Order: sequence, then structure tokens, then C-alpha cells
Amino acid sequence: MPKTLFKTIRREYLKFHLKLNPQQSLFYGFFTYMILGWALLSLPISQKANIGFIDNLFTSTSALSTTGLATVSTFDNYTFFGQFVILLLIQIGGIGYLTMTTYFLLATTKHLTHWHEKLMKTEFTMPRGFLIQDFLKSVIVFTVIMEAIGAILFFIAFKIENIDTGFAIWSSIFHSVSSFCTAGFSLYNNSFEGFSTNTFINGIITFLSVSGALGFIVVTDLWNYVRKKTNVISFTSKMIMGGFFSLLFVATIGTKTILPIYII
Repeated sequence: MPKTLFKTIRREYLKFHLKLNPQQSLFYGFFTYMILGWALLSLPISQKANIGFIDNLFTSTSALSTTGLATVSTFDNYTFFGQFVILLLIQIGGIGYLTMTTYFLLATTKHLTHWHEKLMKTEFTMPRGFLIQDFLKSVIVFTVIMEAIGAILFFIAFKIENIDTGFAIWSSIFHSVSSFCTAGFSLYNNSFEGFSTNTFINGIITFLSVSGALGFIVVTDLWNYVRKKTNVISFTSKMIMGGFFSLLFVATIGTKTILPIYII
């Protein structure tokens, strides 16, 4: 009976998806992950204290969309399991739920359906000549490498600050993912104000945030260029990098010169 019920649900779900256009599919996919995250955060195993419906829904949405906003303390209100759920939502949102789903589909079936290719092209406006398979592989590999490097560097930095080893390991992983996905979530109630004078930690966050913010299209393009798979960097990547570093420079100068005037 359960097997028959599962087949029925799966069949109806596929029928429903086939009726949607790519934009609607992306929306319902995001909505599904958001509700799943909310349900997991609402479980007693996820909570140290009784957290309201709205707070759990807000946290799930904020983590998945990597906005970094929170109505309750992540560390004080959520258990390790709850924090792990938040971390998973950040990772899915940072990479893109469709990217992750499609990658695992490729890893198991070795091919993509026309429907998946259409969705990927809707989510990512890729330059001409980009192969979806290569793009997905670059995204996953680059993410794993950067977050692993970030976690190692964070662990060294936290141990220098004499933080307990067990918490330092978990904190390093959590903040590496959060920084790379530019999510802004932290296990510290004052965020990183306590490390405001720590150049090493601030440098790690900057390094990861910039790497993640540039975008996977730029990373894939540069990686292909370094490996001599392409002879030129695409116009899309040049525009993204030019705009990104120009805004970064202007914002840095503005923060250093103009903002202090208004604070005073």
C-alpha cells in the first residue's frame, strides 16, 4: 500500500510539474525547500527553546535566500541539528537548489532531460558555448574547495583565539559556508563584532565572500580559460567582474571617507 501511494503521489507530482513553465517551476521548487526547512526547524529536536511558527518560517526563508536576517538567535534557540538544517538551507540557497538537484541527477543518470536543461537555462543565463555539464561540475568542485579552505583557515583563527576545539570545528564549517554563500548567518549573537580587530578572521570572511559573490559563471569561465579550454574570457564575465570590482572599490572608499562623517 505505501509503495502504491508513493507511485501515485510521484505520478501526480510529475503531471503537476509538466504543466508549469520554467519560472513557475523555479518558484515552486524554492517554495518546497522553504516549507521543508520550516518543518524541520519546527521539530523539537531542532529547538533549544520554544520557537514560534513565524520565527521558524522566517529563519528557513532567510537561510534559503541567503539574506542573513534573523528574528531569533541561531545559537541560543537552535540545537546542533537545527543549526545543521540552517547550514544546509544556506548551502542549497547559495549554490542554487536546481543546480544541486541537477548535479545529483547527472551523477546518477549520466544525462539531463530536456526539462532540466530548460530550467537550468532559465536560472542561469549562460554565455554561448557553456556546457551545462561542465558548468555544474565547476560549481560543485569550486564550492567544496573554497569552503574547505575557508573552514581550515577559520579553525586556525579560532584556535588562536582559544575557542574550544569541538565548537571551533563546527563554527569553522558553519561560518565558511555562510561566508562563501554571503548568507550573513552567525553562531555568535553579536555576529563578528568580537573579532572586529582580528585581521586574519576578517580577511578570511572577505576572501570567501568575494569568491562566492563573483558568481559561478565567472568562476567557470576563468577556470576554462586557465585550463586552455577557451582562448578568451566571455563578455558576460568581463562585465560582471568589471561591475563587481568597481562597486567594491567605490563602496570601500565611501565607507572609509564618507560614512565616518555621518557617524560623527
